[in-house]
Amino acid sequence: CQPCFYCDSFGQNSDNEYISEVVFNSLNHVSGNDGGYGDFTHLNTSILRDSVYALSLTPGFSGAINKVYWRVWIDFTRDGDFLDIGEMIYEGYGENPLTGNITIPASVPQGQTRMRVQIQRQAYTRDGCAIYTNGEVEDYTVNIE
Repeated sequence: CQPCFYCDSFGQNSDNEYISEVVFNSLNHVSGNDGGYGDFTHLNTSILRDSVYALSLTPGFSGAINKVYWRVWIDFTRDGDFLDIGEMIYEGYGENPLTGNITIPASVPQGQTRMRVQIQRQAYTRDGCAIYTNGEVEDYTVNIE
């Protein structure tokens, strides 16, 4: 168990903006409104150090379509907080699905760790442990080989 505890992060209101789909390597997860937080750590993908992977993020809207802000972290240090330099692997904004390429550093340790995906209306969250008003968070597992 490394770590046994992860910092909390969730959207207090996911009624309008939520995470609809996350695609990262072999992970392809379609979800709906999870009430501000979805624990999908039972879903995982294996990735190699010093490699590049495609990431695709699709927002969901139940009402008006708003500009949303995305951030994605991988807890490379496995310390439960997503606050270390280099752990934020992606950020972007818009009303439509976003795609990007993620480079996994050669220096990160092997093993399982957590990937956190956040979506928020109007601005980026302050960090991977944010509790904020409008949006949603989903957690997944990555196995670094």
